[in-house]
Amino acid sequence: MPRSKKTNQLLNAPVPAEKAESAREAYSVPALDKAVEVLDLLASAAEGLTLAEIVSKTGRSMGELYRLVVALERHHLIARDQERERYSLSLRLFEMAHRHPPTERLLERAQPIMDELSRAIDQSCHLAVLQLPTVLVIAAAHSPLPMQYSVRVGSQFPVLEASSGIVLLAHAPSALVSGVLVGLAAGQRAVVQRRLESVRRTGREHVPSSVVSGIINLSTPIFDHRHRAIAALTVPYLGQRYARASVEAAEEALLSHAARLSGSLGAPPAPACAESSRA
Repeated sequence: MPRSKKTNQLLNAPVPAEKAESAREAYSVPALDKAVEVLDLLASAAEGLTLAEIVSKTGRSMGELYRLVVALERHHLIARDQERERYSLSLRLFEMAHRHPPTERLLERAQPIMDELSRAIDQSCHLAVLQLPTVLVIAAAHSPLPMQYSVRVGSQFPVLEASSGIVLLAHAPSALVSGVLVGLAAGQRAVVQRRLESVRRTGREHVPSSVVSGIINLSTPIFDHRHRAIAALTVPYLGQRYARASVEAAEEALLSHAARLSGSLGAPPAPACAESSRA
């Protein structure tokens, strides 16, 4: 039987914010909430954590977490070092993300172009995506030279410490950017905002690494068919005698290869930047 006009109005009426929040709480799954809390904690623990440390850092009881941690291990979402009794994230979540069609397509298109770029400029490069509060490296290509600097696939870096993070934030929604900057002191916030504006203006970042001495970070966004910045392609440039490409030549090669990758994903040609970062 067709619904009456009044019924349709009731079904389509906006839900008050307090009722929506109550509904979310009513449908919460405590075990899942705890599991996500544990996974998020382990994602920030490079050396892993013991069960006692997990209990201490979450503020939950051993009774609450013991069976949950065992279940996460059984499903191969975390792994236990038998000798040290420390838990760490496994690669299963990473592998699951890679099977997601958009990520799979990005990696399929990116790797040959990245390999070609590294051979052309004698430098390593890597592809990173935003995974707040970090950036996650999902692909890499290595320099053909014996001496090189490269970043391991699966590495995560604080978003504001990585050129990849700055490049991606520069093209992110303003509300997301505001959330990242909210805890910074006024001076720090101003520095980051200047970097973001420079990336928007020039289409790239070219700065000395704040983490590794002697490295110059060259980074630029990768766009999809909707012109969304979905990844950042970065060359951590290491100057050495046998590298054939200067930092300027490496930057131009990075930009042209990034444009090819974006084009292969359906991105429209980017308009010429109003100003070059080298001008």
